[in-house]
Amino acid sequence: MSEPKKRIGIQNLDDDWDCVVIGAGPAGTMAARQAAMRGLKTLIVDRKTFPREKVCGACVNRRALTLLDQVGLGHVVHNCRGIPFDRIQLRCPSGHASLPLSRGFAVSRATLDDALVEAAVSEGATFVSDTMAQILPTEHPAGDRGANQRSVKLIENHSDCTKPHSRTVRCQIVIAADGLGHPSLQRLPDFHDKVARSSRIGVGTIVEHGANVLREGSIGMAVGRDGYVGMVRISHNRLNVAACLDVTRLRDVGHPGVVVADILQRAGFADFGAADHTWKGTIQLSRSTNTVASQGILVVGDAAGYVEPFTGEGIAWALAGGVAVGDCAASGAHVNQMTAEQIWKREWRQLVARRQKWCRRLAVLLRHPTAVSVAIYAASTFPFLANRIIASLDSPALELQATTS
Repeated sequence: MSEPKKRIGIQNLDDDWDCVVIGAGPAGTMAARQAAMRGLKTLIVDRKTFPREKVCGACVNRRALTLLDQVGLGHVVHNCRGIPFDRIQLRCPSGHASLPLSRGFAVSRATLDDALVEAAVSEGATFVSDTMAQILPTEHPAGDRGANQRSVKLIENHSDCTKPHSRTVRCQIVIAADGLGHPSLQRLPDFHDKVARSSRIGVGTIVEHGANVLREGSIGMAVGRDGYVGMVRISHNRLNVAACLDVTRLRDVGHPGVVVADILQRAGFADFGAADHTWKGTIQLSRSTNTVASQGILVVGDAAGYVEPFTGEGIAWALAGGVAVGDCAASGAHVNQMTAEQIWKREWRQLVARRQKWCRRLAVLLRHPTAVSVAIYAASTFPFLANRIIASLDSPALELQATTS
């Protein structure tokens, strides 16, 4: 992992911006890069120190690779030392199947997100880390477009600051890309989440020198009654592990590594000592946001809604949404906020929400062990059935050609 980035203190920032992007994951960085390329004075804010790891499957699938190439970032995955994969080993207690995938690459999120931040900064965006951001309620009525500005409160949270500095900046458009639960929107009644009753918890870890657990060129997926575990090799002989676990089971056991080890053992995968590792966790995963645009705020990425992804769909959704919302931000800052909001709602449905349907169906399937057993048997006996689903998930983002031309 590269060295932590040199910080820019919030006291050194300008008061006024065209666009403020909250969250520097794939959605936020792509949005900021696109907005900056469209001529917007753009600020990116993230609450973490960079580079940083995240709970994520770490898979960049064909759709994501195609999109990166379309926007001139085809070199990024190679520069991040991505490890190729072209198969998925799917296992459950009663069976297993090995299915082909279009060639993708596994990349540490610390490395990938850091590279995408650099790509945004190289186009003119300004990046600030270790800083929380809260979008403040507007003082103008909902129908008043006269002021056409939003205020964002920035609060430094780095460890060497005994009394955190805070300040407020103004902008024409805010892009909220700050992940599950979108904390930047907590003070705004226009936005709220609906969490699925069956929603699981995400956990993840990176196993040093753990690549020998998994066959080269494969994603490993273990499915059990208490959740599922995905594994893939990443650079420097490491194993990236991400899991979706049943909330009740996790509460009863008390340690995610114990649940993960049990799922792996029952599915026939070797345990890498899961119970001995430190795990990062998320809030409940499956959720939706009531709206993705209102009063100069555009919501993208996991902040806009989340369905459990499988082989790189999450990163692909984020990249596609980021490019499109950056273009919408330019329209809102230069032309009309209301028009930009309407465009973004339509783009979100077409680019992301519509494509999540297969993952939503698969997430339901994975909660029923008997159905999983039947599906694995069908996939191994009639591989064209599984290939059709994989092709739907993995198809290139051709719809962005008009946007990026």
